Amino acid sequence: MLEADYEGWLLSFDGAAKMSDRRGSAGCALWKLPSWDIIEARGFHFEDATVNEAEYHGLIEGAKMALARGISKIVIVGDSRIAIQQAQGLLQCLDPRLQLLLNEFDELRPKFKSVKLVHVKREFNAAVNYLTSKTLAAQCGVALEDPVELAQLKQLNRIAEKLVREPIPADEKEPNSPVEVESKIVPEPVSLAQAAEPLSPAAKIFYVTRRQARAEESPIGEDRDADRDETTASEEVSSGISPETATPAMAIAERWRRILAQQGSELWIRRLRDYLKGDLIDLSAAEAEDVAKIANQFVLDSRGALYYLTRATPNRPRDQAEMLRLVVPRSLQADLLHLSHEDFQGAHQGITRTFERLRREYYWPGMYADVERFVKECVDCVTAKGAPPNPGPSSGNILATRPFEAVSMDFVTHLPKSDRGSVFLLLFQCMFSGFVICKPMSSTTAQEVAEAYMDRVFQRFGASEMIRHDRDPRYMSEVFAKFREMLGSRQRATLAYRPQANGQQERSVQTVIRAVRAYVAEPDQSDWDDQVEKLMWALNTSFDATRLYTPFYLVHGWDPQSTVSAMRGPRPAGVDQRTAYE
Repeated sequence: MLEADYEGWLLSFDGAAKMSDRRGSAGCALWKLPSWDIIEARGFHFEDATVNEAEYHGLIEGAKMALARGISKIVIVGDSRIAIQQAQGLLQCLDPRLQLLLNEFDELRPKFKSVKLVHVKREFNAAVNYLTSKTLAAQCGVALEDPVELAQLKQLNRIAEKLVREPIPADEKEPNSPVEVESKIVPEPVSLAQAAEPLSPAAKIFYVTRRQARAEESPIGEDRDADRDETTASEEVSSGISPETATPAMAIAERWRRILAQQGSELWIRRLRDYLKGDLIDLSAAEAEDVAKIANQFVLDSRGALYYLTRATPNRPRDQAEMLRLVVPRSLQADLLHLSHEDFQGAHQGITRTFERLRREYYWPGMYADVERFVKECVDCVTAKGAPPNPGPSSGNILATRPFEAVSMDFVTHLPKSDRGSVFLLLFQCMFSGFVICKPMSSTTAQEVAEAYMDRVFQRFGASEMIRHDRDPRYMSEVFAKFREMLGSRQRATLAYRPQANGQQERSVQTVIRAVRAYVAEPDQSDWDDQVEKLMWALNTSFDATRLYTPFYLVHGWDPQSTVSAMRGPRPAGVDQRTAYE
């Protein structure tokens, strides 16, 4: 990354081609930093060119523009991974036509004293992307000189967001110190009610600012032992707590003492914690340099626990970028994998749902690979689920716009008779959110189906505008039709030859039955109705890869706490998230 006060030249380029007639264009913009003034912006038109060739032409023409102005040191930015990485030597160029263009750029490169090639995503390179599109539409070369167009180009430019480091406030600068450490102390809670309150922005958070020049010698403080004892006072809580005499506040403190002890036992976590506290005595110069590379991604809370700063994922709504994720040491990872997959809170869901459940609150390197291996090795999943069928795509002709506007329903029949006499399972599912509601039943008359809808759906969420179902006689009967008319709901039955039209509900039935098979404890499966009602919470709080939310959140607007989160006590929300580069 470039410093905020970096003075120099930057060239951005882009290329495009119209494959129907093989016409191509390239756009180049020459910027003066740090003011980001446009010195020259030109578009070039080419005949018989592919997209990659147009990108190369933009790189070459931009280099010629810079050389014509006598520029010797330049940073070149583009969104073409192939052109940038082949010019860097990271990718092998096998296309003969691209090899000629690469050789032409290699001939220009020695004429510069310094050339730095940087690849960015297309969204950050919007300025020259606009220039390229304008040139392709004009079918001739373009030179922007109009101040209005240049101002628009400058407004579209987002390269600085990706390439330039934010300036350090003047009051935080300390030229003679390679590491700055600041902490804010908040008194420990005196009651459980106070402990349950969210942490204020004044909560104790350590942050580190790393300078470009690394100190040759680590600072040695005479009272470091006293400081270490003070900052890790939460780890000195006595572990001799009796379950009979422990209060809720004592139990939470004991759990955190064990978490901190486990974090401290893992080398890479211990080094990060020491670095963020400013205690560099036990770190060599090489170790401090390695830790500094990733220190901006982590913070410490008032207890001294290490958290990972969540990074927003593009095109993922509500990615909880503001949430802190607890760094989990290796000794606790197996327990969390069990709770998130095999426990009733996990319901033996697949790799994606198990991973999304974990990543909401926890972090460790290689989490997805560990989840993938754990789920694939789960014996219950292998024996209870089997290979999923492919029933074909749903017609998707019903689109709901709010929770429980449209409800689909279906029966699961031929189940073992349970201890409560249930042999049928009636499932309701919100077509907007995917929220599933179940009702074990011993009889399936139209009257009982109507009563089940009234008890499980209407009393909780109100009447639905549409009820989707198959052509089961229980749904098509006169009793159910009268009940539907009383609620004012429309009725939509699937066609006899296309059950896939109710594909969401059919898929939901498979998910529920597979989960139940993994948890039945009795040999005769007589406890299935007890298990299925417990599993509804896990299914409704599982991540939905289609909707990118959990069904519970889409219905209620908030996420419930798991038992592990409740045992940990209040999470450090709302704290100042300062990184090593701030």
